Amino acid sequence: PVPCIGTSLPATRAPSARDAAAADPAATPATQSSAPALHAEICCGRISHLRSKLLRDPTAIGLAIDVLSESECLDALDLPKDVRDRIRFVQLNCTHLDYKRFKQLVRQHLHASPEQLSTVHASPPCTTYSDAHHGHNPHRIRLVPRAGKDGDLARAHDKLNEVVLDTLRQLSRHVHTPVISVENPHNLWRYSKPVMCL
Repeated sequence: PVPCIGTSLPATRAPSARDAAAADPAATPATQSSAPALHAEICCGRISHLRSKLLRDPTAIGLAIDVLSESECLDALDLPKDVRDRIRFVQLNCTHLDYKRFKQLVRQHLHASPEQLSTVHASPPCTTYSDAHHGHNPHRIRLVPRAGKDGDLARAHDKLNEVVLDTLRQLSRHVHTPVISVENPHNLWRYSKPVMCL
């Protein structure tokens, strides 16, 4: 007789959550990643950042902040209703913004903390920094606002940019999860003091 050679079956393991999900996706427990992505845009204007995010992701929600009214920013855009319904609009002069105020707006309108934001984008006005005037910028001589009324808009833009970029700088010091971006046109703006301090 042939001697009996002992054989053993491979050890079995207890089913994991991944196994359960593969067998029945409906049984997957809800996780934080199933929450909608949250985005914010400061000085949103025509909401180019939020529009891109919300059109791509049908569950994403956006916070739009601008000195202009909601109708001035959104009415001409012909947004699908489901996208417009996911935009939380705040009319605010952004020269009054700081990190504390931004955090309050996120809590009030998105019911979240800044740590839960996926992206924060700023689109501050760049008209007075433009180098498209062929060396004859009506608002500035290089980076310096012109004297008198000709430089009023440039001075206002300088103040606004300083406040908005400082808010983003404070945000980046307090939270590390959102992707923070600023529209960066090819002009004198990138050499301005608030930008250089980033």
